Amino acid sequence: MNRFASGAATAAVTAVALAVPALVSPSHAQTAPPGPVTALKKQFVPGRGVKITEKTESSSDDYHSSSAKKNGVVGFNRSGPAGHDILIKSDPLGKDTKPGRILAVGSTRYGRGGLADDILPKGKKWLRVTSSAVPSPFTSPIYMLEPATLNTLLTTASSTSPGADSTTVYKGALTGATLYRVSPSYRSSFDDRDPTEDDAAMEVRWTLWIGRDRLPRRLVSTWRKQNKLLGTVKTTSDIRLSGWGTRVTLTRPPADQVTP
Repeated sequence: MNRFASGAATAAVTAVALAVPALVSPSHAQTAPPGPVTALKKQFVPGRGVKITEKTESSSDDYHSSSAKKNGVVGFNRSGPAGHDILIKSDPLGKDTKPGRILAVGSTRYGRGGLADDILPKGKKWLRVTSSAVPSPFTSPIYMLEPATLNTLLTTASSTSPGADSTTVYKGALTGATLYRVSPSYRSSFDDRDPTEDDAAMEVRWTLWIGRDRLPRRLVSTWRKQNKLLGTVKTTSDIRLSGWGTRVTLTRPPADQVTP
């Protein structure tokens, strides 16, 4: 049953129940399971979080290709994501690079290893970058751990179907303009400037798996962007989430090891 038919059926059942209250005893009423956004918010406990992985593949019109793998954790506070700690292994344009680490605490990110080592001054171990919101750990422009972003995925899905391992699979598409409006992390990636016409028109096609516990398990997204050197670049991201409620500690590096 599609979500529109399901909504009509729910409304009809509710109307019948209200019309004949004597037939329904409160002691026997069943409580509906929480929706995914409510289930996500219940995970927002300081010192807790979720394990994440992301595999990204990109290719251009000229057949240049690159890939990256990320794994780590996202930590929560009472209002949502509080930061993350991830390791990255990438090969931009087929050139292998040293593994890197990104540590985000609040709206500040610290990077070391990988390409960061090439620009760090002598005696410094971390490169610091600040933004106006808690940044996303993902290459994908969709940060589904933001309640507003997850809600947008669920309410704009074009199809819903049963998936493997008792999951529910949602599919849909979003534009960059929609993401800019609903996602704090995506908006902050533009330094809060308005997106260009190309960025606003960018279409992101996505597939989201929600587990029996109503928490996100996987998100696959694909999008295309124009690059002056490479032409049209197509990127696909495959994100997996596990270990909900795992302990997470995010600690800023010593100040004397950070630049600027």
